Amino acid sequence: MPEQLPQLVEYDRTFAYAKHTWKCPVGTPRRITAATFAAWSEKEQVRALYGCGHWQVRVTVPDTWNHVGLLPAPASGDRAWHYPATPGTTFTTWAGGPEIHTALANPIQPWKIEILDGILWEDGKLLDDWAKKLKETWTNLSAQAHFQGDPQQARAAHLASRAVRSILLYGIGSFAQRPRMVTGTPPHR
Repeated sequence: MPEQLPQLVEYDRTFAYAKHTWKCPVGTPRRITAATFAAWSEKEQVRALYGCGHWQVRVTVPDTWNHVGLLPAPASGDRAWHYPATPGTTFTTWAGGPEIHTALANPIQPWKIEILDGILWEDGKLLDDWAKKLKETWTNLSAQAHFQGDPQQARAAHLASRAVRSILLYGIGSFAQRPRMVTGTPPHR
């Protein structure tokens, strides 16, 4: 370890929850069997994987894999997961379509994945307009706080921007909290 680090980087992804309002599942989910998925064209399969869905898959880590695992597998313990990376390891798991597509199209080496079952919803944007307005308000208030000449006005804009940010973080972030388990979908309009 060098005596002095070349740089220190900190990533704050807490505001990333605001992006999760862009697309959400709506309506009644459809079950997609392995046979149905296999009968689709490649374009239909990719579209389904990037849709709002969750897929049960049998995964095999490539024989020459020497990198981190790409898909989660259940581990012993309450809600525990690990990412198998040992070449030749086969496991069954549930994963999101973008994760599966990333493993299938991996530039280092594609993974062997068999779709066993799936749940697919229609795509919706129920929270999109709300989140866009809040993000725009947050951006405007942050700019006002930074460029405001009057210190009291700058402080007020800063505090208001933090309040709007909190609405997004805690309003949307609460969707990801545990251990509360609620399953449901809004009706399609």
